[in-house]
Amino acid sequence: MKTASGGHVPVVDLLLEAGAAIDAVDNKGCSPLITASQYGRTNLTGYLLGRGARYQLVDREGDNALHWAAFKGNCEMCRLLIYSGFNPKQRDNFGQTPLHLGCLSGSLNTVQVLVEQDIELEAVDFNGNVPKKLAEGKMTFWFYFNIFVNFNCHVHPKLSRFKLYLICVAHGVSRRTFKWA
Repeated sequence: MKTASGGHVPVVDLLLEAGAAIDAVDNKGCSPLITASQYGRTNLTGYLLGRGARYQLVDREGDNALHWAAFKGNCEMCRLLIYSGFNPKQRDNFGQTPLHLGCLSGSLNTVQVLVEQDIELEAVDFNGNVPKKLAEGKMTFWFYFNIFVNFNCHVHPKLSRFKLYLICVAHGVSRRTFKWA
């Protein structure tokens, strides 16, 4: 159902009323629910879930809608999908959880939504990578500090970047993490 990428709920409703399958998949194994998640169509995602779309469906890579929302850095979509029953511990064909993909996105808010769940923070994928390692190449200094150095401590905005850098180095953060240092 190509209209899922456009997020047009009335058009999708008409197609479903005309007999289109709610869980039909394309050549990549993506259902309308997965496609809506890929394109950040929160209203359509909620509509499809309400109409009974199966959240267990995965694409050819083993990624479900939550994996895609995390990869795209869409924290509100992640929150909706988790609330709807998606398992934040589910692994794809590469052994990656939504947290791995959220770290790749570099979205602090997405990672925070995922970390708030009862998940394993040091889950190892099939390439031997933990989420922290995947995040190191993508994240900004603030992202790294907030998530992996001191997750429960919110950084005061007036704390200088240099002081924050010194704190992180004292905690064992590699100097290569900071592009400006």
